[in-house]
Amino acid sequence: MKANQEARKLRAQAAAYGDVVERSPAEALMGAATTLDSVLRALEGVASTGRAVEPVAMLREIRAAATESGKMQKMVQDAGLDERRLRLEEQQVQLGDVVRLVLEAHGLTVSDAAVRADLGEALRRVGEGDRSPLRAVLAIEAGGSTGS
Repeated sequence: MKANQEARKLRAQAAAYGDVVERSPAEALMGAATTLDSVLRALEGVASTGRAVEPVAMLREIRAAATESGKMQKMVQDAGLDERRLRLEEQQVQLGDVVRLVLEAHGLTVSDAAVRADLGEALRRVGEGDRSPLRAVLAIEAGGSTGS
């Protein structure tokens, strides 16, 4: 019972050594995979204060951190977060290449101010669920110039 009380005190003291950072759920899950190292460093900080530390309580905290870290690493592996993140990054690069190739086929580059404005407008609209044509497309369909 005394060791459990000491373990709770150690946990509270160790929490004071940690950084609080806002993260997405995926980042939190990935970060939780490194729990063991973080807890060990925090406990090392507590032990370095020179205060007497109950060895059994310290070992319990290390064991709990190791168990939790193992669970989180298994969850990350099972969820395939690393693979999903890599796949998403690859798709973003491919989309950028597609946009560049289409623009070049029409004699445009992303450095053109009107093109950048239209790309920004298209991204904003799609993000809001609006798939209506851009003003440049409407002008071309009407037989006029893009006006950009």
